Amino acid sequence: MSVLQDGEPSDGVSDSGATGVQRFRFCRVRAIGTIAEELHLECEAWKVSDLALSIVGKPAVVTLASTPSVSLVRAERVKQSAFVLPCGTHNVLFTKKSGFHFKSG
Repeated sequence: MSVLQDGEPSDGVSDSGATGVQRFRFCRVRAIGTIAEELHLECEAWKVSDLALSIVGKPAVVTLASTPSVSLVRAERVKQSAFVLPCGTHNVLFTKKSGFHFKSG
């Protein structure tokens, strides 16, 4: 999944819109739970280059970040679904931009 990120730069993709530049990072969901009746996700960041994500119609090769950093994210900050599949010795990230559309609901 991709999560809207606050300020700090990391591997992800930039999306410029009417409100300025927003940064996203892709994460692997490790657990789902509630805190004070709000849905939260326990996430571990994927390492992916901006260049790999800029190629339309091609999935990006990703790895888990070298320093394991797990964070809690409110579910409302999730911006898109994505999935990673093992392919030989690599992990490949599939998103809408890479040509793989997902239904949500």
